[in-house]
Amino acid sequence: MTTMRPFTLGSWRVEPASGTLSSGSIEARLEPRVMSVLCLLAWRQGEVVSQGEILDTVWESRFVGANTLAQAIHQIRKVLGDSAREPRYLETIHKRGYRLIREVDTSGRERSTPLPEKRGQNDPRSPLDSLVDRLERALAAVLRHRSTAPHQPDPAEDRQTEVLARSVAGSIVEVLQQLA
Repeated sequence: MTTMRPFTLGSWRVEPASGTLSSGSIEARLEPRVMSVLCLLAWRQGEVVSQGEILDTVWESRFVGANTLAQAIHQIRKVLGDSAREPRYLETIHKRGYRLIREVDTSGRERSTPLPEKRGQNDPRSPLDSLVDRLERALAAVLRHRSTAPHQPDPAEDRQTEVLARSVAGSIVEVLQQLA
């Protein structure tokens, strides 16, 4: 996931390739897996991403527990100056997972408007509209990924594409279950 293009999260400029975040004169570095957690949440902005999905995606099949993820989330919050009690960037959804509540901007402009509370619940759009939005974001991410991928086959790039596809499939199943 860390091959994601640079993006802005509030006042922070996130550079996934170098693992750095900067805001004004402040610069911080995240370890690769912690940056991957942030990128996964950014890619799924506004959506609750389960702890299991984060662990499966970032740590793949390695045996790690919820404490490892909690430490990664703590590191992200610490760099962003965020709080679990009064989140401005990263929200914990009790027994479900995490989500970014600030919009990710790949154009470089700062955005300060939080996203809607929970898509589907306070959102007048139909579940089908939500599915279309998710598919559009997924397609855009895959296209961004493919446009920045090297021309030679790379197993790591193929693995990231597989992770994106799995995440899209999970979103489709979730929305279809809501429609049933």
